[in-house]
Amino acid sequence: PGPPPASAPRAAPFRLQPVLDYRTNLVDRLRLELAALRRRQRAEAERLAALQTAEGQALAALRAQQAPAAVPDSTASVRSESSNGEESSMLDLPQLMQLTEHLHLLEARIAAQQEVVARLAAEEAELQQRIVAQSKDVKALEKLRDRQQEEHARAEARLERRETSELAIRQYQRLRAAL
Repeated sequence: PGPPPASAPRAAPFRLQPVLDYRTNLVDRLRLELAALRRRQRAEAERLAALQTAEGQALAALRAQQAPAAVPDSTASVRSESSNGEESSMLDLPQLMQLTEHLHLLEARIAAQQEVVARLAAEEAELQQRIVAQSKDVKALEKLRDRQQEEHARAEARLERRETSELAIRQYQRLRAAL
């Protein structure tokens, strides 16, 4: 194909187009990274909820183990006896120690998991700030490109009007010379 006709506006090349493309791709990558971070954050929050549920269950089991030992008298006995002298229940000290140790372990894991969730929330906030800053850069470059295209279109329109005026003047001069 040959050159475009004189009346068709030529697109002005935007010199910063590679920079705009790079910045746009960077924003897209950051958004994908944010989506992945949010998925990970949800998974870690679910782990935290599961740990907290396990802690609640361990506390309930510990209370259930300690409930039969609650006797109204002040003796610190391992056994409680009913009114007829029979043994009604006995504290299972190894079981209590195991439940207590399990509870302490869950508390430590919950604290660590809360730190993970908090760290991920901080990373999300920082990533969102980076996306906002990069998006502003992209918008500024797009505005610059749009202004350049508008200016180019105005220059093309001025050139076309000038060429049309010159053509009209030549035709008028030829017509006048012919008379």
